[in-house]
Amino acid sequence: MTHCGCSSGISAIGDLEWGSHLCHLYQTPDDLVDTVVPFLAAGLESNEQCLWVTSEPEQTERVTRELAQRVPDLQTKIERGQVRIVAQADWYGRTGTFDVDSLLAPWVAAEQAAREGGYAGVRALGHHSFINNRADWRQFRELEARVNAMLAGRRMIALCSYDLGMLDAGDLLDLLSHHQFAVVGRDGQCERLEKARKRAAQDTPLPPSPGGEELLRTRIAELERALRAQELEGRAKDDFMAMLGHELRNPLAPMMTAIQLMRLRGNESREQEILDRQVNHLARLVDDLLDISRIARGQIELRKRPVELSQVVIRAIEVASPLVEQRQQRLDIQVPRDGLLIDADLERMAQVLGNLLTNASKYSEPRSRILVSARRDGTNIQCSVKDEGIGIAPAMLDSVFDPFVQQPDTLEQSRGGLGLGLAIVRSLVTQHGGTVRAQSDGPGRGSEFIIELPAVVSPGGSG
Repeated sequence: MTHCGCSSGISAIGDLEWGSHLCHLYQTPDDLVDTVVPFLAAGLESNEQCLWVTSEPEQTERVTRELAQRVPDLQTKIERGQVRIVAQADWYGRTGTFDVDSLLAPWVAAEQAAREGGYAGVRALGHHSFINNRADWRQFRELEARVNAMLAGRRMIALCSYDLGMLDAGDLLDLLSHHQFAVVGRDGQCERLEKARKRAAQDTPLPPSPGGEELLRTRIAELERALRAQELEGRAKDDFMAMLGHELRNPLAPMMTAIQLMRLRGNESREQEILDRQVNHLARLVDDLLDISRIARGQIELRKRPVELSQVVIRAIEVASPLVEQRQQRLDIQVPRDGLLIDADLERMAQVLGNLLTNASKYSEPRSRILVSARRDGTNIQCSVKDEGIGIAPAMLDSVFDPFVQQPDTLEQSRGGLGLGLAIVRSLVTQHGGTVRAQSDGPGRGSEFIIELPAVVSPGGSG
């Protein structure tokens, strides 16, 4: 390991040496940002090239905004390439296979280019919240082990961020074995978990420091207890939502049947129309509750097959059109009939776009315009739903996809709902191997939701 003496920007870490490979464990998006921003700022102050490869693009704007407060000439550094914040899919590509050498090659090339460009070295950050199954974890564990060898002798510092909520005790032990040490961010505090030995890449490991093994075991036990408590709390919440959804569904079914029978008998009235509308609204809320509980339990099974995106859009319009027509809004569809093939569960992906269209209608004024567009972007298919509605406050952009989150609203302006629609959107898109993000210039400036999904090569081979 080459001596560097560069500041990490984080008091719990201190100075770093070239070749350092650190593990960052965080609990909330705030904990992630509170570590990433000072770490990047310190690298820029040391004339390092900073690269952050993230699997959550929605955090990018917030990190950039807070980093600009610490680095006055940030825009200049971005323009000349000293700072790069890149989506994980763009950095590693979508090859469909997990090849360690191919995944490490961009980092090696980046270090060489940085030194040729006059920078002291590279400060690299990898954000790995996209690992969502055990197969991914086994493969990424192999990658982490190879990173140590890759860093040896190179002017690089690597910080790998992991969401604590996605790890169990065994995962934590794996991470600690492949990193020099771990930094845990919780509730705005940062704590360093030191390994009892120097990292395995060294030729001659040092003996354990006094009490080091015991301290490590204590910290791991604490994390395991916290994770277990968090898991039990989440499971209890999921069980309650599932029970609530089913208990509400039981009386709804005969109510909906009774309304249909009244209509068949010709008993039309203003009161019946109100009852029909409100019962259907309640049914949609219950469906959302049941869906979010199924997603949390991993009970959503996708029946994927190659489908044209235009078919998905047609199904979604069928779902949202009653509300759009009621509000006399103009739906502008700019989606090619053919050529945008995706591997998708047609019903579930129509639910995704239907939720976005319903939101666009609900949060926009009557007679406003809603644009649905789609195009190919390299190996991906990009679909956008854009409205002229109330917009999204900058502080909300990072959290709009969280369950039960809604923008602050007065009672008179309340649009209803439980705040589950976008959480369902993100979960279903992720299960399709894609990403979704929100964009807005602020309150009153409209919103845009952009979905990216891997393209499927057509039988003719042209894609």
